[in-house]
Amino acid sequence: MYIRTMSQNGRMTEPPATTASLRGGAWLPLSLLLLVALGVHLWLLGARWVNPDEGAHLMDGVLLLDGLFPGIDYGARQPFYVLATAAVLEVFGVGFGSGRMLALICTLGTAAFLYFIARDLFDAKVALLSAGLFLFLPFPLILSVNAKTEPLAILLAASAIWLGLKGMRGRGGTALYFVGAGAVCALGFYVRESSLAILAALVVILVWRLRRAPGRAVGGMASITAGFVGVCLLWGALHAANSSVEDAWTSGNNPIVFVSQNIRQAIGGGRGDAVGAPDRGATQPGPSDGVEENAAEAQGAPPDQAFAVTLRFIRESVWLNIVLIVGLVLYPVVLVTGRGRQDPGEGPEPSISALLPLAWAGSMAAAYLFWALQRGFFRAYFMEISAPLTILAAATLVYSAREFVESTSRRRMGLGLALLVLALLAIPALFGSPVLSRPLYFLVPVAALALVHFFDTNDARRWLPALLGVVGLSVVGFQFQPRLPGVMLPGLYLLWITGVLVLVLWAARISWVHSLGKGVSFGIYGLIVSALFLSVAESLSRVNLRYDAVWSPQTVRTVGQEVRSITGPGDDVLSGAVIWELQAERRPYMNISHPLSFRLNLDDEEAASMQRALAEDLPSVVVLDGYTEQTWFRAVPELPAILEARYERTLAVEADTRYPVEVYRLKE
Repeated sequence: MYIRTMSQNGRMTEPPATTASLRGGAWLPLSLLLLVALGVHLWLLGARWVNPDEGAHLMDGVLLLDGLFPGIDYGARQPFYVLATAAVLEVFGVGFGSGRMLALICTLGTAAFLYFIARDLFDAKVALLSAGLFLFLPFPLILSVNAKTEPLAILLAASAIWLGLKGMRGRGGTALYFVGAGAVCALGFYVRESSLAILAALVVILVWRLRRAPGRAVGGMASITAGFVGVCLLWGALHAANSSVEDAWTSGNNPIVFVSQNIRQAIGGGRGDAVGAPDRGATQPGPSDGVEENAAEAQGAPPDQAFAVTLRFIRESVWLNIVLIVGLVLYPVVLVTGRGRQDPGEGPEPSISALLPLAWAGSMAAAYLFWALQRGFFRAYFMEISAPLTILAAATLVYSAREFVESTSRRRMGLGLALLVLALLAIPALFGSPVLSRPLYFLVPVAALALVHFFDTNDARRWLPALLGVVGLSVVGFQFQPRLPGVMLPGLYLLWITGVLVLVLWAARISWVHSLGKGVSFGIYGLIVSALFLSVAESLSRVNLRYDAVWSPQTVRTVGQEVRSITGPGDDVLSGAVIWELQAERRPYMNISHPLSFRLNLDDEEAASMQRALAEDLPSVVVLDGYTEQTWFRAVPELPAILEARYERTLAVEADTRYPVEVYRLKE
């Protein structure tokens, strides 16, 4: 592998071939990284608050273990996700903590695949940093713990991309790699429909990479198609064996049906009627998602997410992951200024280092843009986009910083980074304000990095006026910022950034004329480091154990223990969240594992069947958790009166929960 580096005069040079230590000798650091991540995730399994989707998703696996067929005998998430969930519950036991082991395994596996992909595209330094960003940025770290579909979908996407990359390199077994990539994409579809976007990414990458060998490109696409269709046919046969061929063909689990229905929806326009993910097993909006801000939702109306809430969630996800967005924006500049590469093995081919992660991230972003316009957007969706962005951010940081880091002693680098952490994270947190003014996250790192890398290389007398100039710009900027309309602030920040960089590079005697590449590289280096600190600081102020969740682990354990103590193994429980039944090892009433879907697509036939069931056989226990009221009460308006007449309350929990939880037992 070759990485283009830049000489002092800005021209491109090719270094010697990468050594084994860069390409394959980082197993020890990777192992240590995964070991630390394992420890952190194991702690989070029991400490992270519970999201309302978790009980429903895990109950799908329990019902499969009971011998029921997902999608036919009960409404469920996509079948491969249910199968994987059931396998984890069978091995680790039933409960929200043990059920989260699937998310842990998938997260560690994804980090390993990101490492392999980034190592093949770049080098071991970029690979290690990519895995580290994915594992330890606060936003993906806290969201990767919950028992939801995203971790498994991301793992399958990463493995499909890796298999496709191996096939494109043409080093033996090419067809098998492509067949495997297609099969994994199909498995991904049976976890989250968004995984269809990975097929589009693979096609784009394959066509570009093999555009000079059209025969290989066509053969590769045929192999990918064969792998995908083969898995779909296997699932269709299994589905037909438990229902009928017609049901299997017309099911939403048929990719053709899913795509065609959504195309018709897109052509027809409208928001809120897209087909696929919002089925009985889909992730549904709820109070934990912020939809309670919509007055209609608070009254129990079907919760099409308000577009203002969609935009708020997108903005929040971007700010909490701003380092990934900055890496995406600046990576093309890194390529242009001299951090390109050539692929080994087939001569001077154009690089796919930029194309592969961009195609991966772009395909997922397009899928979720469509979904945001049709239904809404939730925070966890961004995790699927963030996985490839970690590679771009890592490459941007490593290649923009390489020239400066290699010429600076480790002692000075360590001291400089320690002081940055102290100034930007530790000291503000001690004073109760985890986030400083956002421009400071640019000013402080750029000034500090300039001092670390340049102070002893030139006349120190230039630094005093340069630093005074930075202070002056900061004072002017902070004075004008509150007085300007919001639309003018980006322009102010751009002028601010440009002025600070000009002063820093003047002090370091870096000529924009003779060392343009070096100056641009330092600017990129400062921006990406600044964005990293801003991401962490923003996350520390918002992302905690309660983020995007409703109940504390202790609340779930307490209510689960109560339900278990007042019921027998054959008794069933009615609730909106289903987490209580799961924790108590009881079954949901009527085997309905996803009652949250009633807020979205409850039809008269479903409501009538629920009313008949309640008239004939009441559940042993009813749990009011804030979601029961939005689902079952909406489906069966008589239920509150039945609850008052036939049930007695045995437990009420108001602490460590966003909404009170009450347990009612059927009177003898």
